Amino acid sequence: EIFLGEVKKSTGKDLTKTEDKTYKKLSIKQLPLYTTPIKENYDKILTGFVKIITDIGYGSGFFITNDGFILTNKHVVADQTIIKVELFSGRTVPGEVIRTNSLDVALIKISEENKVYPMPISTSELNIGSTVFSLGNPNDQNQVLSKGCITRYTKNHYKGDALRIETDCFTHSGSSGGPLFDEFGNVIGINVEGRSDLSTQIKVKLGLNLHLSINDALNVLNIKFSS
Repeated sequence: EIFLGEVKKSTGKDLTKTEDKTYKKLSIKQLPLYTTPIKENYDKILTGFVKIITDIGYGSGFFITNDGFILTNKHVVADQTIIKVELFSGRTVPGEVIRTNSLDVALIKISEENKVYPMPISTSELNIGSTVFSLGNPNDQNQVLSKGCITRYTKNHYKGDALRIETDCFTHSGSSGGPLFDEFGNVIGINVEGRSDLSTQIKVKLGLNLHLSINDALNVLNIKFSS
């Protein structure tokens, strides 16, 4: 597989093999879902999208609450505890990595003083063939949206019980941690990695990408919707 985070230098560590912690429950509010096509909601969606900047590279992320909680990939933040978050406005603020899991998900917190715009989350599992959209910062180009469909659900290659969503959305390095949307712009997953042809000596992208289900991401970090 090819990770989609833009990594400038290696940490020398296998970040998928660390022992996972158990966290206290974090309750968040479930926002009203979008019900109209994503093009009608896109301007608002972008305000909840961020760029994650670390000492080794960059990736993507998105707000899940209005008090500063952000989801991204564990391999994007690596083993750092303090990173930089570039907001939609272009302003950069410090962020603290407060939870991670080897399913390749991380939770970041920025100061509540910053006005932020969370993205609605849908817990529905879509059918194969459903239209989806991926948002990321590929190759240092900010806020690139790509369209595709769900091609299949596949087992996580290092976490046997978790399913990955496979799509043919066009994504490249820097898109890791960005959201995967349904046709309306509700988050259903997180960009993780691109599939490659391992039968060749040189890794060749197959045009297929893997995304972590948002349900699994929230579950392993013990994030629950408040009743």
